[in-house]
Amino acid sequence: MRDTGLSSRERSLLHYLMREEAGATVEELAEQFRVSSRSMYDALRKVRTYLEECGCQLQKSGKRYFLSREDAVRLGEEERQADGEEGFSSGSRKYQIIEYLTDKRTTTLQEIADHLYFSKSTIYHEMKVVEKILSKFSLHLVKKPYHGMMLDGTEKDIRFMLQYLLEEQMSDAGAGLEEITFAHHFLRDEGDEQLRELLHRYPAFDNLESYLSLRVMLYRMRKGCVFTASGEIRENYEGSALKRQGEQLLGELGERLGLEPGADEVYYLLLGTESGEAKGALKEDVCAMAEAIMETIQEKHPFIDVREGSFYTGLIVHVSAMLRRIRFGKVARNPILGEIKESFPLAFNVAADITMMLENRFAITLNEDEIGLFAMHIQVMLEENRRVSRKSRTGIVVSHIGYGNARMIAGRLFDAIPSLSLSHILSFAQMEELIREGKIGEDEAIISTRLLSLPRERYCLVQPLITQADAERVKEYLHRWEKKRERPKRQGFLEKLSLEHIYPGRRFRTKEELLAFACERLEETGYVTEEFYESTLSREKISTTYALNGVALPHGYSRWVKKPVIAVITLERPLDWDGYYTDMVFVCALSLGVEEGDRKIFEEMYMLLNDRETLRRVKECADAASILRVFGSFAERMEDED
Repeated sequence: MRDTGLSSRERSLLHYLMREEAGATVEELAEQFRVSSRSMYDALRKVRTYLEECGCQLQKSGKRYFLSREDAVRLGEEERQADGEEGFSSGSRKYQIIEYLTDKRTTTLQEIADHLYFSKSTIYHEMKVVEKILSKFSLHLVKKPYHGMMLDGTEKDIRFMLQYLLEEQMSDAGAGLEEITFAHHFLRDEGDEQLRELLHRYPAFDNLESYLSLRVMLYRMRKGCVFTASGEIRENYEGSALKRQGEQLLGELGERLGLEPGADEVYYLLLGTESGEAKGALKEDVCAMAEAIMETIQEKHPFIDVREGSFYTGLIVHVSAMLRRIRFGKVARNPILGEIKESFPLAFNVAADITMMLENRFAITLNEDEIGLFAMHIQVMLEENRRVSRKSRTGIVVSHIGYGNARMIAGRLFDAIPSLSLSHILSFAQMEELIREGKIGEDEAIISTRLLSLPRERYCLVQPLITQADAERVKEYLHRWEKKRERPKRQGFLEKLSLEHIYPGRRFRTKEELLAFACERLEETGYVTEEFYESTLSREKISTTYALNGVALPHGYSRWVKKPVIAVITLERPLDWDGYYTDMVFVCALSLGVEEGDRKIFEEMYMLLNDRETLRRVKECADAASILRVFGSFAERMEDED
């Protein structure tokens, strides 16, 4: 089987489907592989994409997924042929090419092919993947006709890349350290036992990352490659106890192996750890970014309770490590990025909002891996919010006097109603702005000192100097509000569809042209502001919004959404969407976090994207009403399953 690009779990799933002619349901597969149904859906999506690239198809009958006998036999034959060709793993070819490039000054495709025992054609087709990996580390190939090519970049970036790829193989290929060591000649070293024994005596460096840093360091040192630290790197670690320990470790290692590490090698070792406190200008930037992130969450997602104590502490630690990585050129690796995007779409999109702010204010660009790491912090905060909301009643306090008066009212209400928890305290102007932007959830309890531009039954009116009578009135209001919350209310993506924004059989040349069309229509009908289109383009630059099965889910800044809606566009001809052929697009203009229903929307849409039969029926519809009926049937089926 050719280079799959699949993880260990996904390859195991593919082999399972090749063996089991009857196939299996998602639930059976989840139990077999001991993962959640959501994780299994993601694995099936990636396997389906791979099969399509091979000219095969993941079949579905009812709820069971399976491969045809012909496809299973074909894949098995390819795998047997590849086993004799590739040796260590199906994904090893790109790693071998990269390792060879770091070991040569100039080379050619033919030289690489001869050295690795592959055909020149095979190497040629693999080079696109190789160059994409190199660019991730600010490395590139300098090519000259009739002279060959040469790897260009700093020693620091080359080392970071080598270490990253080793860690990636251990995770994605499911290989252990011994297998990785055998696969890479520069890890096989007579001094390995001494190195491991030495690390045990230095607890701060007794971990896999430090071990791999040292193995890469020794390999490059023996080739005469010198690491040079920047002034910022030196400043960050100068005078630290960790630096002194690192110098002692390298001194002992050099004596044992007959090497003399350069003065800056200790900094490379330190960069391989996540420990160490930010200092100087870096520390100032960490604090400034943390404050800006808090402001962004409070401004653009005001109903997320930041819970400053625990969240801010974790935020400082994360931003400090993140900023060190970015400033020092180290690339984060997030092995569960796909699962994060699938399982926590709300948190990922909040993290994307933060990313856009960091780009604008601090000229900091985060890749998808970093966004996914950030999303985990947001998800923890969201889960804390939900735990609190289950234990107590939540509400918003609004005062036309100002923020200070709103806090005073909140304090007195806490005394009178101990179970009350306030998700936000706002001035009258802030509240009215949120109402105008459509960011007030219908199920949110509101206590105000002045009449609001909301239906009167939606909130409770109190005096600025709250009285006992006001407190009793609030209690009665909260009782009615809780009764209303207990009434079942259907939520999901169907409620966000509008017949006027369903466009069947359209044709566009680029995704930008499609987005311009959809956003212009949404603006004309009062769903979004004119800024929404630019925010969709900004979001596309951060990470692709292609999902699976020919469907893309672009979305813009929730700040520019007046009324939540999802526009649906089916395409007469597939469109290139970041390298994926796309024939259906959902342009999502959602609040992303104000209401619980937003999570339901993403859950239902994810289920829809895995229902190829429903997608096929939608794509065959010639008019908007027919599309809406197909979606309605799907939503009813989901409701019955719940």
